[in-house]
Amino acid sequence: MKSIQRYSPLMMELTAYIHSALGLILAWGTIRTIGSEGFVNTIAGQHDREAAFWFLFAGAMMWLLARFMRWTVVQQRQPLPASLGWHLITISAVGAIMMPISGFWLVLAQGIIMVWNRR
Repeated sequence: MKSIQRYSPLMMELTAYIHSALGLILAWGTIRTIGSEGFVNTIAGQHDREAAFWFLFAGAMMWLLARFMRWTVVQQRQPLPASLGWHLITISAVGAIMMPISGFWLVLAQGIIMVWNRR
C-alpha cells in the first residue's frame, strides 16, 4: 500500500469533525430551538432546521465512512478500493459544481488521492 493512502482515513475523519463543528457553530441557535421543542417532529417543512439536520447528519456519515476506512487500512491491512475514490470524486464533484463555496473540495481531493494511489 502506498504511504499516502494510510492517511485517507484520518483525512476523512478530520473532514467529518470539521464539518460537524461548523454545523454546530453555524446552526447552534437552530439546534437549540429544535432541542427546546423536544426534537420529535420539529424539523419538517422548516428549511433552516432541515439544513442544520442534514449538515450534521452528513458529518456523522463521513465519520462512519472514516471509521470503516480505518478498519480496512489499519486492522485489515488492505488498500482502499479505487471504486471508493471514484464514488467520492463523483459525489463531491457534483456537490462542488452546485455549491462552489463549500467543503466538497476537501472530499474531492481525498477521492483523487485514493484513486491516484491505486495506480
